[in-house]
Amino acid sequence: MRSRWTMLAVLAVVLAACGGGDDQAADETTTTSPPDTTTTVATPGVELATTTLGEVLVGPNGMTLYGFTVDDPGVSNCYDECETTWPPLPGDTPIGEGLDESLFSTTERNDGTTQLVIGDWPLYYFAGDAAPGDVNGQGVNDIWFVVTADGELVGGPEATEEEASDTTATRGGNYDVGTTAGITVAETELGPTLVDADGLTLYGFTPDSPTVSTCNGPCADSWPPVAGDTVVSADLDQSLLSTITRDDGSIQLVFGDWPLYRFAGDSTAGDINGQGVNDVWFVIGPDATLYR
Repeated sequence: MRSRWTMLAVLAVVLAACGGGDDQAADETTTTSPPDTTTTVATPGVELATTTLGEVLVGPNGMTLYGFTVDDPGVSNCYDECETTWPPLPGDTPIGEGLDESLFSTTERNDGTTQLVIGDWPLYYFAGDAAPGDVNGQGVNDIWFVVTADGELVGGPEATEEEASDTTATRGGNYDVGTTAGITVAETELGPTLVDADGLTLYGFTPDSPTVSTCNGPCADSWPPVAGDTVVSADLDQSLLSTITRDDGSIQLVFGDWPLYRFAGDSTAGDINGQGVNDVWFVIGPDATLYR
């Protein structure tokens, strides 16, 4: 009996010791929070980027931004076909670090969206730019220009002759700037018609869209496209003008919905030998409609 009691006493001591260890371990357990690995990523916005024209404004995608001299101060006049070629920069685009936010504002477009404005100039991309750093829209029709951080147009209406010469010399496109003939209106047997400086009739091609020419290769030999830097008479509605990039990388002038062409079969001013050819080629009037 004495031995049995002794063994029970020892067992009680052992159990007590085990219980005390668990309590102590529980007391010593602490909860450690995981380290904070959250990082703040800046939202892309309007920034400055270096181009062949110097430092100019670019959008969140790095593509060059432009101002349109036909716009009223702070108000866009670029809609329909124009905005397809010159997409407006959304008004909620963030302003990048280092730019003066007080220069920026927004304007409401006719579809209810907003567009970002710097100074007097609503901002646009150019569909003819393919990669960051491209400035193919610079000087198009003498009404589209890149924009600086202070809201000024590079080579725009306020530029000196020297500045304008410096900027237009770097313009993109496979043609010589300033050497192409101008466009005006002449009377033909169909009525008022767009013609070049030599009086040769201009045409639209119905398979085309406002942003794509479908006349390439041998077609373009018979129907030479009008270069995108061609001078246009101030008597024509400048808001109808835009440009597209052709398959060969050159720039073509667009009037309303229609990329413009001459016809190799016209030899003298007033000829309209291309009218109705294959029921897809038509003379174009000053209101951008085809004589069909």
